[in-house]
Formats: sequence, structure tokens, C-alpha cells
Amino acid sequence: LCLGSMALALWQRSAGSTALVLRARRDALEAEQRQRSLLAANTERERIGSAIRTEVRTTLDGVIARADDGLRLLDEAGTAGDVPDSAEVAAAFAGIADQGRDALARMRRLLRILRQTDAATSGDEGMRLSPAVPLADQLHEASSKRG
Repeated sequence: LCLGSMALALWQRSAGSTALVLRARRDALEAEQRQRSLLAANTERERIGSAIRTEVRTTLDGVIARADDGLRLLDEAGTAGDVPDSAEVAAAFAGIADQGRDALARMRRLLRILRQTDAATSGDEGMRLSPAVPLADQLHEASSKRG
């Protein structure tokens, strides 16, 4: 009887430790999954940040080139003693304004996607982003969901 109760006690004790081990493994797997999710979101943020920097650099280079062209147009007309063609000057500066507006709209879309990666990592259910999806496709998907 004594040996039977000792065996029963050992069996119950080992069953309890198995449950503790399984719970610890589950907790470790969940922590690893959260860490991987955070890493994926940070990678996506870096990718979007790089796209934003490239977009800003390209836009500013284009704006500077158009502004230089507009100034050159004014300088050429001034050195020749002519009055610059107001339509050409207006077109040059309208192009600069249009390019700036387009760049601002694109930056807003990129920032909206960046905020969605923040929401995805904070536990909110938003658009889940995958680093394997090209950014242009994500922008198209986000704009199609809105409208």
C-alpha cells in the first residue's frame, strides 16, 4: 500500500511538471512569435523609410532642376533684353507646383502604410504588411481599400 501511494504521488508530480514544461514551451513560442512579428514590422518600416528618403531626394532633385530651368529662362530673356514669355514662366512654375503636390500625396500614402505597420505591431487589426510584397502593390491595395 505504501509503495502504491508513493508511485501514485510520483506519477501525479511528474504529470504536473509535464504540464509546466508544456506551458513554458508555449509561452516561449508565443514570445518568439511576437519578437518575429516585431522584427518583420521593423524591417518593413525600414523599407518604407528608405522609399520615403528616395522619393524625397528624387522629388527635390526634380524640383531643383525645374526651378533652375525657370531661372535660366528668366536669365536668358533678361540678357537678350526681351521680356520673358509669361506662359513659359507660368508653365515652369506650374510644373514645380504639380510635382510638389504629387510628391506630397505620395508621402502621405507612404506614411499611412507606415502607420498601419505601427498598428499591426501594437495589436490593432489593420492591414498586415508583408516585406515580400512590393511597396507599389501595397500602395495600390491601400488606395483601393479606401475608395
